[in-house]
Amino acid sequence: MAKAIIPQPNDQRSEALTLQFALQTGEVRQIKHKLSLDRNLFIDYYRELQKFIGTKINGVYNLYTRVATVNPGIDPYQFIFVTAVLRELNVLNLDAGTVRINQQIKANLEKSKIYNSLKGAENAK
Repeated sequence: MAKAIIPQPNDQRSEALTLQFALQTGEVRQIKHKLSLDRNLFIDYYRELQKFIGTKINGVYNLYTRVATVNPGIDPYQFIFVTAVLRELNVLNLDAGTVRINQQIKANLEKSKIYNSLKGAENAK
């Protein structure tokens, strides 16, 4: 049996990483921070990500840090949410340590389980 210490998030970036975990495990309903499902906002974040195509990174947190350096207005929660959805839809790939975007895919956000899980949580209000 493996034992682990789960850190308590103490800043926005740590909380955003916690959000990433919640998205991956389906615990979206417990998220207290307001996330937007607005397609135009997804497009804005997608355009920011396009500026980093080919950039060597060490995970999504490193990518967020680089994007936030160029655009300090990037919300870390929304960034993690958008990147999780785009990765699920195979639009964004970070697995090889390089930012890659498949520009051939026309993403329908409604095909994302992550997106729909939050949409369902909003509709349940």
